Amino acid sequence: MNQNILIPILTLLFYLTSIFGGGQIPPNQNTATQTSQVKLHDKFVLGYYLLDSSSYNSLIQNSNSLTGIAPWSWGLDSYGNLNADFDPEALAQVLQFAGTRKIETYALIHNMFNGSFDSKIVTALLDNEIARTRAVNHIRSTVVNWGLTGINLDLENVPPSRRQALTNFVAELSSALHDEGVTVTMAVPAKTSDDPNHGFSGAFDYGELGKHVDQLVIMAYDQHYRTGPAGPVASINWVENVVKYAVNQVPASKIVLGIPNYGYDWPQTGIASARTYDQTMQLAAAQGANIKWHNEHKVPYFTYGSNRQVWFENRYSIKYKLELVNQYKLHGIALWRLGQEDPGIWNVINTTFK
Repeated sequence: MNQNILIPILTLLFYLTSIFGGGQIPPNQNTATQTSQVKLHDKFVLGYYLLDSSSYNSLIQNSNSLTGIAPWSWGLDSYGNLNADFDPEALAQVLQFAGTRKIETYALIHNMFNGSFDSKIVTALLDNEIARTRAVNHIRSTVVNWGLTGINLDLENVPPSRRQALTNFVAELSSALHDEGVTVTMAVPAKTSDDPNHGFSGAFDYGELGKHVDQLVIMAYDQHYRTGPAGPVASINWVENVVKYAVNQVPASKIVLGIPNYGYDWPQTGIASARTYDQTMQLAAAQGANIKWHNEHKVPYFTYGSNRQVWFENRYSIKYKLELVNQYKLHGIALWRLGQEDPGIWNVINTTFK
């Protein structure tokens, strides 16, 4: 989701296989025979989904805890065209399975091209009325034709100078989709205050965007990011400050808290490497590292080698974040992403939200 956790790539699929492992969903997997299950809690739990085996396995194993999935789906270009980022057969199988389990489906629509969220593309789109109209029409027809519940709009690196233009586009898009009964969710950067000139988050006016979308998904992660100094990906005090700001701008019932399932491995100097929970545990075991708990940040971490630091999330750190969802009466959570998580989070989700 966030620009800082995505490693430059030639294609999205190369990123999936080389960084986080896994391949395409088995083409002959029979999902039609599955039956719906009773959900184990009453909160919205969205799982961001990449079309690989790790996301698929997590979906299959935890479908009774999930209420929605957002498969990485279409890139939105400067002309308002949608560019598919998936194997149609694989996506169709996932949507079919989700339907049998009464799991909502949201197309993740983004501006990521050639490995990064492209500010020039989104600027050109927002500045062109014809392109915006084309985008609205294409998104509407695509979502309806695929039979999706809704969309998750993930436009990042939007220049702060396009703040009003972004709000206007979201208003136009939401109006058109709501006419079709389509749910509109939008991923937005985490912030603890509003600075309209901020290079990364300034374009996102929580209060105005919240008037048009059904849910704002606050990406409450990358407090410390790959290219910056080492530290927690999402410390509890920072996340709570993000939530406090959000609920002062948007009704709590419209807020979904984004939660990271990953961690970072920082060298003494240089750029960190992204790690899934399993990769982190394997690394700690291989290095004989002692996993510690940071009592202030409420996250695990360890050090190894030449002053390398690893900060990550597990069932215990995520428990604290889930309690914020209950405390502030938020709509639910969004996990970035399925297949990266500590398997123990699912029992924590079910018990905390019960």
